[in-house]
Amino acid sequence: MFEDVSFDNGIQFSNYGAVNVDFYELGINNSSGIHSGTYNIDGGELSGTAQLSFTGPTFNVTGNVTLTSLKFEGSTNQTLTGGGTIQNMHMQNASGITLGSDITVTNNITFSNGVIDAGTYTLICGPSISIANGPSSWVNGKMQHTYTADETKIFQVGDASNFAGVTLHTNSLTSSGDITVNTLPGDHPNIATSGIDNNQSVNRNWHIENNGTVFADCWALFDWQAGDVDGGADFNNFIIAKYDDPTWTTLTTGPPNATFITAFGITSFSDFQIGEPVSVAPVPYRTVASGNWNTTSNWEIFDGSSWIVASTPPNAANSDGITVRTGHNMFAGSSINIDQTIIEAGASLGTSESTIDVEAGAGTDLEVNGDLYINTGSLAIASGALVTIANGGALESDFANFYGPGTLGLETGSTWSENSNSSDFDISDDLVINNQGSISINTTGIFNINDNSVINNYGSLTFGSSTTVATDLAGKITNNAIGTITKEDASTTTINDLVVWKTMVTLL
Repeated sequence: MFEDVSFDNGIQFSNYGAVNVDFYELGINNSSGIHSGTYNIDGGELSGTAQLSFTGPTFNVTGNVTLTSLKFEGSTNQTLTGGGTIQNMHMQNASGITLGSDITVTNNITFSNGVIDAGTYTLICGPSISIANGPSSWVNGKMQHTYTADETKIFQVGDASNFAGVTLHTNSLTSSGDITVNTLPGDHPNIATSGIDNNQSVNRNWHIENNGTVFADCWALFDWQAGDVDGGADFNNFIIAKYDDPTWTTLTTGPPNATFITAFGITSFSDFQIGEPVSVAPVPYRTVASGNWNTTSNWEIFDGSSWIVASTPPNAANSDGITVRTGHNMFAGSSINIDQTIIEAGASLGTSESTIDVEAGAGTDLEVNGDLYINTGSLAIASGALVTIANGGALESDFANFYGPGTLGLETGSTWSENSNSSDFDISDDLVINNQGSISINTTGIFNINDNSVINNYGSLTFGSSTTVATDLAGKITNNAIGTITKEDASTTTINDLVVWKTMVTLL
């Protein structure tokens, strides 16, 4: 072509051979033509209101296609190449198409039938693209979206045989950029160290890349097919592990489904694997650094002969003793369950807006020689479980609650400081507290002792000047002859006799 040409709606345009559009514009406005030849939009533009049904072997676009719709619906595999831009694309070829370069689709893409085999190339979606997706069409390879704000985008990806897409939403995005997703069949090559059982897994892995986006975190929903799952695997137990060479991290997830699961709180991208956690004999754990309890790299395990890198963070089920070592400060931002745990002197465990569940095992289930901080959270001690604040150890609580029906013991030389400000503090579910140390209750709200919970005081129990004590007629405080209960106000009153409180009491 040597000038712009446009065929209006009354003219049927067909291509049985080859159409080359070099630098100029070809307009087609009638949708009823036959297009079984090749198109070469080499720097020019193919435009118009036509919904062009392309059945030819090759469509090359280095320029732009701005048709109302460019539909690929050949009877054999077609090739799309050139690296150009298509405004509106419809995939309707059961035999599939093969990309010979990166291709950008800006406005609309409809996945109706057939696989787009991207190979080493990428299907690039414009920032405002609209996607209509069905279960019979996807990209085998990389698909890229541009994020300019917090929004949910669909990555219609899979492999040569199965759809396994990802839906991803960013939170608090501050810098725009591109996110690319692809999936590969088969378990991740490093699944052996992931903490996921390779015989009880989803037999595929996903790769997500970030180019320029900055965000606080995101969630991602991963899809797969029932045939991807190992026989006998129970999807109710599925977890998601994220691989950052050489470290695997277990992610927070929503309730799993038979063919999808959602991960939350993702702050970076890499490789992802889904499956049941490995069932292993409990092993000793110890910290190697300060940080998040649920970050695997902060832990090592003893394999019977030496300490090695852990594959998952510790919990009551997979550990045979947990030690937070001197100099290490651990933080549980989400709820954890533990047993046979020692916090050494000079070490600490803190939690915020979460619960520490202490399970019952042999001996002391949580021994605190350093510091235990329960802030805006809960300490739950199971039936038969024992938590000991040892000599020199300290328990601090702030906007927290304690639950039984286990036992919390404070040894001589230990302290518990409760510092909730204008907030009630609850002791519930038949928790037993044996105090031989020093307890200081400073809440300006109500200190509630509920159910059959009891504080047995053999040491020092001090209430702040504004503290009110309440029970539900079953909870109580008992004071041994060697214990002291003190109320701090202008004229301090000390009670040295055995007392039992079963009603609302404001100490005088």
